[in-house]
Amino acid sequence: MQAQRARPPAAAGAPPGAPPGAQASAPAGAQAGAQAGGAARPRAGRVTGSGFAVAPGHVVTNAHVVEGCGKIVVVERGTARVKAADARSDLALLEVDAVMAPTARLSQTRLRQGDPVTVVGYPLRGLLAAGPQVTAGHATALAGLANNTALIQISAPVQPGNSGGPVLDASGNVVAVVTGKLNVLRAAAVTGDIAQNINFAVAPSALRGFLDAHNVSYEAAPSSKSLGTADVADIGRRFTVLVECTRE
Repeated sequence: MQAQRARPPAAAGAPPGAPPGAQASAPAGAQAGAQAGGAARPRAGRVTGSGFAVAPGHVVTNAHVVEGCGKIVVVERGTARVKAADARSDLALLEVDAVMAPTARLSQTRLRQGDPVTVVGYPLRGLLAAGPQVTAGHATALAGLANNTALIQISAPVQPGNSGGPVLDASGNVVAVVTGKLNVLRAAAVTGDIAQNINFAVAPSALRGFLDAHNVSYEAAPSSKSLGTADVADIGRRFTVLVECTRE
């Protein structure tokens, strides 16, 4: 069985940086909580997640994907090192010796609620097809649980191993980074219903702020095209990578 996050995230409504399992005075629906979209565990001691090349020699992924790793490998690119990580935003920047090309472009256009989005990543490694997987949906809300504006909510399905992968708009530009999904078991205990397609990604402003804070020279472009999902997937597959972490 594929594991998701190595440890549970803070519950909905908890302040940024709160310890795992912490709760705050939030509405009952918010306290349903979230769980990581996941670092899939194909075998003992190793976890896998997704990432994307954001600049030559630099890969973005989730902080929880590379937490506690003794060794990190960007598959087919080589060994990687954590240059920066921020648990509050759940972002990490990896340095890779290999030249990463092409690199992703971040969107300069404001994401709107209802915009189509495409997720590219490596979920359920060892169970599904070996290459990157593609899912599609929409930006269903411009905030996460308890109105957390550091996240956006998407309906594109995500699974363990999608964590750290890019969320692309209809122009093929990156608008967010997959980080997790609603904990449906906890939500069902609160609401009496099984929630569907409630997933979360790091918001565009948080991603840009993280990269700017660490002086990463990334490409950005306006999102003026309206491509089909297959065309967006073709773009995303070129810079989406598999991240493997060995935990000691």
